[in-house]
This record gives sequence, structure tokens and C-alpha cells, in this order.
Amino acid sequence: MHTIKRVYSGRAVDAELEDALQAFLDIFGGTPTIRNNADLADLRTRLGAKRSVAETACGRVHVKETQLPSRYGDHLIPLRIFRPAHTCQDLPVIVWFHGGGMIMGGRDQHDDFLKWVCENSECCIISVGYRLAPEHPFPAALEDGRSVLEDIRDKQHFENIDTERIVVAGKSAGGGLAAGLCLINRDMLDIAVTGQILISPMLDYRTGTQEPHASEDDFPVWNRASNNFAWSAYLGSRTLEGREIGYASPLYANRLQGLPQTMIVSADLDLFSIENRRFADRLMDAGVPVSHHHYAGAVHSFDSIAPDAGCSVWMRAAIILMLRRAFQKPSD
Repeated sequence: MHTIKRVYSGRAVDAELEDALQAFLDIFGGTPTIRNNADLADLRTRLGAKRSVAETACGRVHVKETQLPSRYGDHLIPLRIFRPAHTCQDLPVIVWFHGGGMIMGGRDQHDDFLKWVCENSECCIISVGYRLAPEHPFPAALEDGRSVLEDIRDKQHFENIDTERIVVAGKSAGGGLAAGLCLINRDMLDIAVTGQILISPMLDYRTGTQEPHASEDDFPVWNRASNNFAWSAYLGSRTLEGREIGYASPLYANRLQGLPQTMIVSADLDLFSIENRRFADRLMDAGVPVSHHHYAGAVHSFDSIAPDAGCSVWMRAAIILMLRRAFQKPSD
């Protein structure tokens, strides 16, 4: 058994998270660390064995598996679509990007959470099975997201959706992709994205390479070594120029004006905590409406590790309030 530390970087773990965090670390014998492709392959196998992409057509939420032809290549984009079971009316849409450092994970990764959001916000959720690095480095994942967003706008391959009420959202790496896609939308597409929800987003390619993140052991769940490998895999050998820098690493976008209202969730004991606060501050300075929810004593992915903990319950409630604002019709 790997015994968790109760204090990381001088700050205590929320007592409600301790047992769940212990159970998570026991599965991996400590914080899972990715330093090379062999580590990545092993972790993908272990995580993949715990997941299922089965469709469900019962209960209060219907879940459908489908594929979308890409506009930016000859491949198909796997999608997992969640809809309330009791209605066929046009619903607002969440375009969702899963976590996993842009190198692992899948569209079914957050099923319980997305079913809950779907049921409690009366919306359609499209979870994007975007291409992963290092096999598909930047901008592949963003191209997949852009293709989905453009098809929603044009009502291609989608039925019973409201194309005037779209939220782009994601967790961890998916939060970074959501932020990058909103920048692309502002610059190139002008689709009716009315909000973005970024849960512990991965925004800064330099995080973990310099102070104040002195040790990869300072944070459980996702550490500096894994973060450095993930960014290296995602960026590959490409030299980023101009707007591409912000699309890949949104904290470094040269301009944030004109983005939709934003909700940012950050966790105290998370490698991404500092970059999350900096991005929230930059958005506010740019005049973007921002709600920043910071949870003391919480770790990365706390809501998945301990969904019944107080911080997880509060986060979900805040997300529903954000969606009510973002999905409000102009005439309401």
C-alpha cells in the first residue's frame, strides 16, 4: 500500500478526499508517472480495461455511440452523445473534451458525470473522441473539436439541437482543448458559443519545468514528469508561431478579449492550480465574465476520485448554475 501524504506543498488534503485518494493511489502504487512511451502504453492498457463504450437506451438519459467524418482529414471522429430520454425538442449543446493529458483517455471517460449534467441541465452533450498524441500531435485534437463544432453549426449529422446555445467544456487536458477551441472560434468561425467550462484545465506548456513546481512529488494524481512528457508528445517537433501558440497553450494567447463567459474550476493541490488562477485573472483583465471556483485541499480530478465529497457536490452545483446562464435565451 502507498500511504498518502496528508500535506502537499505545505497544504493539507481535504479530509473528505483522503480515503478516496488513498484508494486511487493504491491502484497504481503511488502517483502514476509517465516518462516514456512504454509508461504511456502501460497506463493506457490499465485505464482502458476499466472502461466501456456501450450504448444505453434506458433510464433518464440515452447514450448513443456514433462517428463523424472529419472536415480536416479522411478519418472518422468517434462521438458519445447524451440526451434526456423524455424529449425530442431542440436542446442546447455541450461539446465535451475528456481529460488524459492529450495522450490517453476516451469519450466514455466521464460517463457518470456527463449523465448527471445532461439530466440536470436538460441539454445534449457530445463527448468527442479526439485523436491522441504522440501518434497525432497538435493540432489534431483541436481539428477534431473544430470539425464537430462546425457540424453542429451546420446541423450536419446532428438532430434536435439548438445551434444558438453551445457551451464548450472539458476537464484537465480537455479543458485546455476547450479553451483553445474557443480561441479558434473567436478568430475564425464565429459560431454561437455562449460559454466555456474549464475544469482544472491544462493551459501552460511550461508548468512543471521551473519553480515554483520544484518536485514531481509535490502533487498527487498528475505530476511534473507526466506533464512534461504529455506536452512534449502533444507539441511534437512543430514550431508554434503567432496565434498557434495560444491555440496549443491558451495561457499564452496574446489576446483574450471576445471570449464567451467562462467558468474555471481549480484545485489547491494540483500542478495546474497556478496556471488556472493566472488564466482566470487574464480573462477578467480582458473583460470576459469569469467565475473562478477554487477548492482548498482538493487534488487534480477530485470530483472523479471522490464524487460524493463536499467539494465535488459544490462543483457540480456551480456547473448547473453556469449552464443556466449560458443556455438562457435572449428573450428569457
